[in-house]
Amino acid sequence: MDNFELPPLKELMNYLSHAKRLGLQVIFEDGKKMTLKMPYHSDLEILEGTGYVAHGAVAALVDTAFGMVIYKQFLIPHRLVTLDLRIDYMGKSDPRQDIYADVICTKLTREVAFVNGEIYSDGKEPFALAIAAFSHSSVGT
Repeated sequence: MDNFELPPLKELMNYLSHAKRLGLQVIFEDGKKMTLKMPYHSDLEILEGTGYVAHGAVAALVDTAFGMVIYKQFLIPHRLVTLDLRIDYMGKSDPRQDIYADVICTKLTREVAFVNGEIYSDGKEPFALAIAAFSHSSVGT
């Protein structure tokens, strides 16, 4: 693995089947911060015709965004495991709107990464807050 380079996030997204299915897109990445977008699609609605995206799809967006921002903290591949993920809903997303997750890696220890973020639709006030802890270990250890 001496000359191994981590692939860019946009390329890595092609390997994550759920990210492809949800249409997740990297909108912004800079150091410890990142924004992922999940385009609205009627297939993601919690109740057909309402325009509200199911919480499971939002959880997949958040978990993926957290994993991606942690992934960017390393120079070599790491295994990541979600230990704890909490999403607090403060309201509803706007119906029929894209959903965004602004996330940040707040602390990285030898074995655990701590992340948090805000979830909002089309630039509005956050409708949910998220926080998580992930274990990490380099591939090959």
